[in-house]
Amino acid sequence: MPTNSLQIETDARLIQWCDRAIEILLYLTFLAMPLFFVILTRDQFELPKLTLLRTFTIGMLALWGVRSLAARRFDFRRTPLDIPIAVWVGLNFLTSIHSVSGYVSWLGEYENFRGLLTNLNYVALFYICINFIRTRVQIDRLLFVIFLAGLLTTAYGIGQFFGLDFIAWNPMSVSKGRYFSSLGNPNFLAAYLAMVMPLIVVFFVETKSSFKRLLLFFSFIAMFLCLMGTWSRGGFLGLIMGLAVLAFLGAQKIFRHFQDISHLQNRTLTETLRIEIRQNKFWVSILGITVALLILISATLGRDHMVRVANAILHFPETIKVSRLHIWGPAVHIIRENFWLGTGLDTFKTVFPRYATPEFASIDGANVASRTAHNEILQVLAAQGIIGLIIVLALTLSILWNWWRACQRHEKEWKDRLILFGLLGAWTAYSVQNIFSFGVAAIDTFYWLIIALIVLLQTSPEDQTRLAPSQTPEPKPGSVFRALLTVRTLLLLLITLSAGYLSWQAFKVAYADYEYNLGTLYRMQNYSDMTVQAFAKASDLCPLEVKYKVYLGLAFEEKAKNTNDPQQQKQLVQSAIEAYTEGLRLNPSNAYYLGNLGRAYGLAGELEKDRVDYYEKAVAYSKQAIEQAPVTVLFYQNLAFLYLGHGNEAGFIHLLDTLSKFAPVDGSRLWFTAGNNFYNSGNLLKAKTFYEKSLALDPKYVEGYFNLGVTIAQLNDPAQAIAYWRKSLEIKPDFEPAQQMILRYAKPSKVEAAKGILSH
Repeated sequence: MPTNSLQIETDARLIQWCDRAIEILLYLTFLAMPLFFVILTRDQFELPKLTLLRTFTIGMLALWGVRSLAARRFDFRRTPLDIPIAVWVGLNFLTSIHSVSGYVSWLGEYENFRGLLTNLNYVALFYICINFIRTRVQIDRLLFVIFLAGLLTTAYGIGQFFGLDFIAWNPMSVSKGRYFSSLGNPNFLAAYLAMVMPLIVVFFVETKSSFKRLLLFFSFIAMFLCLMGTWSRGGFLGLIMGLAVLAFLGAQKIFRHFQDISHLQNRTLTETLRIEIRQNKFWVSILGITVALLILISATLGRDHMVRVANAILHFPETIKVSRLHIWGPAVHIIRENFWLGTGLDTFKTVFPRYATPEFASIDGANVASRTAHNEILQVLAAQGIIGLIIVLALTLSILWNWWRACQRHEKEWKDRLILFGLLGAWTAYSVQNIFSFGVAAIDTFYWLIIALIVLLQTSPEDQTRLAPSQTPEPKPGSVFRALLTVRTLLLLLITLSAGYLSWQAFKVAYADYEYNLGTLYRMQNYSDMTVQAFAKASDLCPLEVKYKVYLGLAFEEKAKNTNDPQQQKQLVQSAIEAYTEGLRLNPSNAYYLGNLGRAYGLAGELEKDRVDYYEKAVAYSKQAIEQAPVTVLFYQNLAFLYLGHGNEAGFIHLLDTLSKFAPVDGSRLWFTAGNNFYNSGNLLKAKTFYEKSLALDPKYVEGYFNLGVTIAQLNDPAQAIAYWRKSLEIKPDFEPAQQMILRYAKPSKVEAAKGILSH
């Protein structure tokens, strides 16, 4: 055989091998995304899933490159969504450049990771699907993979209900009584199942096999049971709306079908319906049994979930106020001040503290920030502005328009039309639940597959062979490929090395998180040296992840506090300042990073009394933190202690007056702490004044009455002191320190009995 013919035959085999390998990797991607997690990393769910997605995508793109060299041409299928997707990608780049933190917009906020890199990955996956899933058989295989992934995810969730979980999860990291399976959060599990279940209904109608229908029936019931166990209102509403869309489309199609039969057989529609129901009474009975069974599950095993849903509906204003309005309100303020382009992709958590309200802290906890707006429309508006929302809506309308075109194309192909109905049901479930939640890797990957399948199903079966890329090398390659073929070996090596390098970079991010998790565990055990080493390694492996810089700074700071060597303390604090400074450079709008620097400079000032500039920097950074997060108590506490330590009583009082307006209880505690400081330094009159201010803000503060009583006893007024101790007992009858002091002072006693006795 001539050498040229041998090369062509070899290349043809290589093309076939690449096509098959990409197809298998696609199946593995959609199977593994909802199932994959790693317990050794700090982020056990989202980051491992994205690492797997990036690694598989890199592998598929590399195989695409190898295939192109073997085929001597670049096969790329154009789609009607190319321009909307290109504009959307351009929006992502623009808002990342315009972002308050470009680094965060590139990688995404830690735990979210919904940055530019992830969105580009979804687009790459979309085009891989478009170009390598061409036949109806391949589409069926992909849909089977989705069904299998949903079934395995459900099995794990139900296993958790029966206590069969093979992972001993930290009780603090899971929602008690709620299933989360392999997705890490009950709401994410509910969203995924709500997207899969409309497709199961379609599979049930489509198949002719009684065994498959039985399997699908029990799978649907199991998924519904699992969804009930999530207690997710958004996921449940998404399922209801998805099934409603499916039912509407199916009923419309069936109604038209019966109309056609009535016309052909010269019957009324009512007569036709009566005959068809009689002839299909078995399936009508199955439908009735299914509905009855779902109601029974909802009323028994899912009773708590349904009560939660019912309360949410019956008391909607109160529910929204508690669960979402305290996030949506600040989101609206973010949108008003960043109307056109938003604050930057995935920067909601960074800017949220500036707009947060005291109600948020009282519901979600003090000193925290919301990860997202928990509403996709508000999220897009906040992060990418009104321009971003217009582009996203245009892309959404394009998707729906292409779905309609696909339905029109398959007017007479009931099987493909059914699949399109199921895809719209899944798309609806995703969109509805995102009104109250947000997407993560497993759900968003599924969403982009839905879009790809809608585009693919615009092709009728007879066109699929013609549109499939040829597996025969181009006999007369163009000039570009002729030039590339002269360095073919070098290019193949370059593709292989590039894929290996990029995969290693993806793995390094996950490995960094493993080191971060180790550092967290060492920190809990007070192993300061090992904590510093682990956080430093995490920071070196992933230098753009700001969270690692911050925790490295904390490790240095904590080690400094536990070190007796003054010189080493100074060095460690300086190392903490350097880490915090780098963190602030990566995310300059984050209030917590400003607060960290303020605290660290305050500690440096304590170690080096002659460095007045340290105190000034500590105050400046602390004030900036308060400006960025005006209702975050932590920053007021840090600055208050700075003022107290340097005798700035006027600054302290002004700060406490500001804090007390929106957080009276927290203000009360700071007045109380300041009172303790004055008592310990012997300034009893000042201590008395500060304790009284504390009680004015919180009249139910037991320890406040006790310490005020002790102070007044020191000031030689035991009768008044006993009155305050009795006041503390009225609030807390079993408060033993007050009981002891009353007994002691009820006897002829000395004021000295109260010396040194304070409640801290």
